[in-house]
Amino acid sequence: ERFQAAWDDISRMKGFDERFRRLWRFYLAYCEAGFRSRRTDVVQLALAKA
Repeated sequence: ERFQAAWDDISRMKGFDERFRRLWRFYLAYCEAGFRSRRTDVVQLALAKA
């Protein structure tokens, strides 16, 4: 919803065309479905050389 609401401002920036908008809407919908179905999670790893 926030992405859609901010689209007018985003679209004025260089490189953010309708193709970009469609790809991001698909990506955000995919993520939303994954989180709602509990098939997607967030993990943060910190790797260090021993």
